[in-house]
Amino acid sequence: MTGLLTTCGSQFRDWTSRYRLFSRPRLPVETIFSVVRRAVLAELPAQAPVCAVLDDTLLRRSGLHTPGVGWRRDPLGPRFQTNFVRAQRFLQTSLALPAPDGSCRVLPVAFRHTPTLPKPSKKATDAERKKYRAEVRAARLSQRAREQIGDLRAALDADPSATFPPTPRPSAAAAPMGLPLPLPSRSAPTILPGRLLPSTTRAPRMNCASSVAPD
Repeated sequence: MTGLLTTCGSQFRDWTSRYRLFSRPRLPVETIFSVVRRAVLAELPAQAPVCAVLDDTLLRRSGLHTPGVGWRRDPLGPRFQTNFVRAQRFLQTSLALPAPDGSCRVLPVAFRHTPTLPKPSKKATDAERKKYRAEVRAARLSQRAREQIGDLRAALDADPSATFPPTPRPSAAAAPMGLPLPLPSRSAPTILPGRLLPSTTRAPRMNCASSVAPD
């Protein structure tokens, strides 16, 4: 938001009205990202697989009442000291667009807030604690990533403007190392989880499965 205001030359004006405008979900985010998804599909060959990359990211916040803010491990901290920052956690899905020189550019097609559920109070009943544990299992980051892959697969199959081959277009999903991504269910057999492997270059090297799981 600050970057947009600066680009428009409004950094020295009152920001209240702008922040109030975007304080609520007024924009059709899924519709906006669908435009990017269709543009990537239009650039891919008909039989080329759709490679999706998932990663979680933190947006640092200083406000005490911002939804979903919690203490998170600072990924930019030094290795010899664990630092914590107050931030929101988001899960981003991007589609890989191959370039003629063999490299890939990833374009975001989903950006979802994945907060940690607040713990119940010490006076909570056993039923409330049991409900909390069940909700925590359902809100795990790996589970959210699995749901996001399933949503992407459904969007690829249901997109009326996309040109698909007679058989479903194969897709592969890559997650950062350390994210325990569960295997997809039988309802989405064409999605294969992978891992991002560290590389000597700045950009990570994506290692995805090369074959499609049988139906």
